[in-house]
Amino acid sequence: MTLIRDDYPNNPLSLKGIAPTYQPIVQLEKTYTMHWDGRAPDKLYIKPGEFNRGDWLRVGICYPSGTTFKITRGLWRQSQYKQTLRRVYNVADVDRSNGDAYFWDEGHRLLFIKVVARFNREGWYYCSVKGCEEITIEAHMRSGERSDCRHRAYGPYRTSPHHVNLQRA
Repeated sequence: MTLIRDDYPNNPLSLKGIAPTYQPIVQLEKTYTMHWDGRAPDKLYIKPGEFNRGDWLRVGICYPSGTTFKITRGLWRQSQYKQTLRRVYNVADVDRSNGDAYFWDEGHRLLFIKVVARFNREGWYYCSVKGCEEITIEAHMRSGERSDCRHRAYGPYRTSPHHVNLQRA
């Protein structure tokens, strides 16, 4: 799996892991794309560990053309907080959302979601006080084509580098 920060697309991070488990360290309030060496997984879990309430990042995940999705967010093994993400029709709507929306850019083959922590975390705990948050993406792919969209993503989704204040009040 390759993870690329949108403001530095010429410096991809290739991750080797025991599929399907990868634990990249990301910078908050940044945007990324995710690409696969082969076909994307049918089911993908995104778990924002060590995120405080309101922390976010946006990720575009490459899938083959014709893919349909069922996307939910909630707490691991707890159904009372489960929510189905709504489909929106551009990345700006995903960016304005509180993490409850997704955008499928069929032309560039990228699924965009905003990962936002909804609950507070105490001390150095990995998960929130309510439990471990997660987003589940179930992808129904009609083709087995390779899920690497790097050549499609940058131009339109490249961003300019900018400073983010990492200190908290």
